[in-house]
Amino acid sequence: MFIRQLGLKAYIDFPGAIHTRFSHLIGTMYLAEKLCNVLINKLSKKEEGQEAKEVLQERKTDIVIAGFLHDIGHGPFSHAIDYALKRILNQSHEELSSKLILEKFKELEPHADLGKVARIINGKYEYPFITKIINGPIDVDRLDFLVRDSYHVGLKYYFDIEYFIHKYTVIGLESQEELKRLTLGLEYTKDDKTAVTTAEIFFVIWRGMYDLVYYKDRSRIAEKMLEYAVLNKAQKDPSFKDIFEDIDKFSNLYDESLLSRLEKGNDFSSVIASRIKMGKLYEMVSKANIFNFAKNIECVNQLKEDPDDFSYKLTEKVCRELAYEFEADVPPIICDVVPSKILKEEISLSMVNEETGAPLDLREVSDLLSGLQSRFELRIYVDKERIKEGDRHDNFKKIKKTAQEIIENWQ
Repeated sequence: MFIRQLGLKAYIDFPGAIHTRFSHLIGTMYLAEKLCNVLINKLSKKEEGQEAKEVLQERKTDIVIAGFLHDIGHGPFSHAIDYALKRILNQSHEELSSKLILEKFKELEPHADLGKVARIINGKYEYPFITKIINGPIDVDRLDFLVRDSYHVGLKYYFDIEYFIHKYTVIGLESQEELKRLTLGLEYTKDDKTAVTTAEIFFVIWRGMYDLVYYKDRSRIAEKMLEYAVLNKAQKDPSFKDIFEDIDKFSNLYDESLLSRLEKGNDFSSVIASRIKMGKLYEMVSKANIFNFAKNIECVNQLKEDPDDFSYKLTEKVCRELAYEFEADVPPIICDVVPSKILKEEISLSMVNEETGAPLDLREVSDLLSGLQSRFELRIYVDKERIKEGDRHDNFKKIKKTAQEIIENWQ
């Protein structure tokens, strides 16, 4: 209840967006139940859909609980410290969610199978069409946070969730024999293409929210500063690291308590935490499409596989090349790779491809979505208070050139 849905964005760029992650979880849970009811009702009218209907009815409580607990593994400030947690604990937030669910919510066991709840959340449940209700390209998580976040930041998008949910369906009933081959998809016929148009609106809003809100410059800089402050503190202070490793302490951590813990002591982490609160942020000195100089196939593969890890390694290389001791403190230079959002996963439609007999993919019938290009933006931030020697402009040019040369010769 004390973790804001938009993390530092609510403090830096959108002070009116004070809604919490708890409100998002309630909304996701509500939409999960609504979508289950829509699918069960549709399957009841299809002779070949009875097994899928029975599975949905049997697992409905697990799905609803998964909707409520799907973000339980995020720490304070939501996604801002996901990468720091991954380095500290060697676990993804999905893995941490599973651990929390199995250890901290045992009182739910008479009502739900917690193992199934965890697998629905982390995408490992045996029936893909159920997993995709919570963890998929058109899941109820995205439906809720896009509409909720856009409202609270003041962007006046209009998207009819109720209408869109009634366009969901289970694909593969006529052509597949096993429930494990079914998938969640959208209704589509030659006479009714409204689901595709609505999906296009959904993904345009999704991409727009990342460009205009989630990746906004100042709060993005603050998030990277926080990430390094957490990593630095965890490396040097065992008691601080313990609040992440101890599941009871971690589950009681919230936004303000994390900042307070960071501010204790007399180190760079405490300085960074205070500067974030005062809005004294690093300055962005460069912004460019990384593919202008990323030609090495190994570099491109690492970049696409994990942009956050690539950013960390690039920062490490740049700092060492310029004789800044990376592990000594929060680095004075931070390199950040920001990926554009495109539809990567297949979204099946109820109409089949006449040549292959397989369900059509949404991108096959949408010029808009098939035309979206992947792009990775390199942003370089510097702490002007720590880079004072010489002419700043020349120093900034040197930092930018060093980063580009390292990317060009990536190993």
